[in-house]
Amino acid sequence: MKYSARLVTALAAVALLLAAIVGLQGGFRTAHATHPGGAGNTHTDGAVYLTNLWSGLTTEASPSGTTALGATKAYVGAGKTLYATFIDQLANGSSTNFIALGSNIVLIDVVDADKNSKVATGTTANLAAGLSTGAATTTAGLSFTVFLPSSAEIIDRDGDGALDPDDVTIDLVNGNSTTTMQVTGVAAALSNVHGGAVTILVASGGSTKGPNGTTTLLWSTSVIDTLPGVLKITSTQDSVGIMLSAIETGKSTGRFIANVQLVDVEYTSNISTSTGISNSTTGAIKIQNGGVLTVKYLDDTRTSDKTAAVTAVEVSATVTADSVAPTVSVTGPTHNKQTQDRRPIFSGTVSDTASGVKKSSVLLVHDNADDAANAVVVNATTSSSSAPTLGSGSADGDTTVTWTFTHPVDIPTTGGAQASHKVDWLVTLSDLAGNQGFSDSDGDSSDNFSW
Repeated sequence: MKYSARLVTALAAVALLLAAIVGLQGGFRTAHATHPGGAGNTHTDGAVYLTNLWSGLTTEASPSGTTALGATKAYVGAGKTLYATFIDQLANGSSTNFIALGSNIVLIDVVDADKNSKVATGTTANLAAGLSTGAATTTAGLSFTVFLPSSAEIIDRDGDGALDPDDVTIDLVNGNSTTTMQVTGVAAALSNVHGGAVTILVASGGSTKGPNGTTTLLWSTSVIDTLPGVLKITSTQDSVGIMLSAIETGKSTGRFIANVQLVDVEYTSNISTSTGISNSTTGAIKIQNGGVLTVKYLDDTRTSDKTAAVTAVEVSATVTADSVAPTVSVTGPTHNKQTQDRRPIFSGTVSDTASGVKKSSVLLVHDNADDAANAVVVNATTSSSSAPTLGSGSADGDTTVTWTFTHPVDIPTTGGAQASHKVDWLVTLSDLAGNQGFSDSDGDSSDNFSW
């Protein structure tokens, strides 16, 4: 008897929220400013990286964090190919393969700090805390701290790589120039507490116009930016491709993301699309087994020499499609073998000639129940499973891995011992692309069980 599983897959859409900064009380903001190009400012080189949403394998050499599905990002390795899969479909749209959830989604990361828009903002600060209440004059040498609103976190305005007094301007002190104030220190924002701490020194005293001193502080903050239409997505099967936008992962992160789904070019209803939404960060691209997905990003501020002409440079990354399931070869026990050994040794090999075997996915699903009539068959999603022992030195990406497993207790483990008991079992695994394979007792897919 043979068993196989049908696992339902679905597009894991990454929900992206474009957040806006709340207006400052008593404050103001100008329009977006471009990346500064003055003295002390340099442009950074942009880069594009691709990640299999299911496996977390990525082309980024030093990744951090997880994917939207919780997979820890890990470098695929120098000189190695990143793989993803897709739902292989017949002419009527029915699927012919089983894939892991999200393994047909490629996450795109653009890293380019130049694309952080700086937004000029400011607020009028009451300096009563730093002055004597009702005082008519300010006292030279007096120092106090103003906490900026948490809704407008201060950023490095002049691009010198640090928060310092040059990043804040004192614009007005009660309209009276006889009192001189200087910014002597700037501290970074404290999450959910304040947007930065500015230390102000009264350099020289003078008269004030009111009982409480006030001053206008100017600084720069940031928003979550969108890069419209900066990604060109093509494949071996679709050279025209689509354009996608990318959205920043947070204020001032300089990391922008999008995602694209791989769809089977051989099913005519599939189309390459950016979902028809303006500035879409999610799309689909037609491809077939062995096809290559290419993502290109045009970095128009690539040069690090601020005095040279800025030349746009195209950077790219690729993913190869692998829709062929890994295979299982069973050494023993053979199908319908009869034995009195209640702890039989299961053994064999698993193989995948493209993306390679994912070691942690190899599982032996076995029947532990007292079921002499064989009325209940094993289920790859609910039955007992064990990780077999893999061959010494085996690694993710190997094309062939040996496996063996001996049950630690007599089977069946539930109910009374039976003189005759059929033990149903199968081996299941995934390759690094996300294709799922199962052992098959006769090689005939037409009589497979589904669940």
